[in-house]
Amino acid sequence: MNKKKLVSRIGLCVGALALVLIVGYSGSAFSDSNNKYLDKEYSVKESIQRSFDLDNQGLKPIYLRDLFDDSIATESDEVRSKLISCYKMLRQENEIAQGDFKPIFYLDGKEKVFIGVLHPNDSITLTEFDISKDKPEKIDKKVKEAAK
Repeated sequence: MNKKKLVSRIGLCVGALALVLIVGYSGSAFSDSNNKYLDKEYSVKESIQRSFDLDNQGLKPIYLRDLFDDSIATESDEVRSKLISCYKMLRQENEIAQGDFKPIFYLDGKEKVFIGVLHPNDSITLTEFDISKDKPEKIDKKVKEAAK
């Protein structure tokens, strides 16, 4: 009897250890893939800034998830709403299409925003909006080859 109890306890311990290891490895696998995506976002942000000589001192980069995720958002609801309106305008005008990388927003105070989009053909579109009024207005659009 004692031998059976010992074997079953060892079996339970080994099973629990295996479960902990599996959960630990799957967690790191998911976080590694997420980190790669953040690296891609960072490299696209840098490419947009180099391509258009954006003055990084006065502009605040904002990623798309910063607009939609309340838990990480740092801007007011009003500013986020205006940035989302700008994003929707670009989607409706097909300036952001399937296959484009997520747009990156560069906020200039509470009056202007520049939206950079990397396209599959390695061109970048930078669209400027005036967000000082109730409804955002498109001011300018530039297209350049992505700086490496």
